[in-house]
Amino acid sequence: MSDLEPTLPLSAVNIYPPPSACPVVKNNAVALSDGSVFTPLQVHRMLPGRRWVFSGMWLDQPVFAKVFIGTQAEKYAKRDAQGALWLAEAGLKTPALLWQGLTQNGQAEVLIYAAIPHAENVHQLYAQSDAAHTFTLIEKV
Repeated sequence: MSDLEPTLPLSAVNIYPPPSACPVVKNNAVALSDGSVFTPLQVHRMLPGRRWVFSGMWLDQPVFAKVFIGTQAEKYAKRDAQGALWLAEAGLKTPALLWQGLTQNGQAEVLIYAAIPHAENVHQLYAQSDAAHTFTLIEKV
């Protein structure tokens, strides 16, 4: 690559398909078993056949949702919710789990977490920190 070629930070490049590619997203929405609707706006992570992580809107508030699909969806959703509970019990700042349940058609398990404004991504912090700060970051996590 030459010095003249523009580069974008990895965070600026969306390597994931659009939300509509998720099998439980219909008409840009995920209908939940309680009758509410989650509207996915952006895909942040995807494990094919297992999990989608979206930012979006739910009950007029910005949230993050983890949508677990496949034969082991229930197991992975329970594990994720338990992990969030353990982090909170340990005193670590973690987003509140606002809702947990099935999609209306029963094809996926969904966890909806509060969005934290101005939150920092731990992976980005780790990559950008020097050795002393990395150790401090690891201790906090």
